[in-house]
Amino acid sequence: MTTDMHRAVSYHRRYVLRLHESDGFDDLGGFSLKNTFCLYLSWLILFICLKKGIKSSGKAVYFTATFPYVIMLVLLVRGLTLPGYEKGIAFYMTPQVHRLTDANVWGDAATQVFFTLSAGYGGVVTMSSFNKFNNNCELDAVIVAFVNCVSSILSGFTVFSILGFMAHITNQDIESVVHQGFHTTLAQKLFDQG
Repeated sequence: MTTDMHRAVSYHRRYVLRLHESDGFDDLGGFSLKNTFCLYLSWLILFICLKKGIKSSGKAVYFTATFPYVIMLVLLVRGLTLPGYEKGIAFYMTPQVHRLTDANVWGDAATQVFFTLSAGYGGVVTMSSFNKFNNNCELDAVIVAFVNCVSSILSGFTVFSILGFMAHITNQDIESVVHQGFHTTLAQKLFDQG
């Protein structure tokens, strides 16, 4: 397992990001044709989905709205089959009441809610403008808020089951497995071993 993870980290750093070609943020490296092609392809797919207006985007939403849940459920099932998942789920479900007095926790929570609901970004308002005049907007708002909460809880179980596994294979506490930012202790450890 660690060899596969080392390959994944090495592939991401060397092939996708090409970190070995740069000296830091001052020198980001040259033009990446494959990344440009992927960006072009994603914009092309977006154009195809939206070229006929709301009719074509409505059909695309059937896939784009459900596919992340399918992937999340697959990752959750996989995470629950890994050794040590209990440690991550227990950490996720254990409340840390003393942190409720920290204003940064409340600020992070508000940021997360605004981000997941896309409140103030215009997407929800734009899509709701296509509703019928007599649509029950209150019911829609309750459904969106409920689905948002369920999605956050489901993703928490998914992430922390994997974190429990990472803590298990590195013999660390959950708190020290992943640090804020782009690099994880596990990835750094695996990359340094190679």
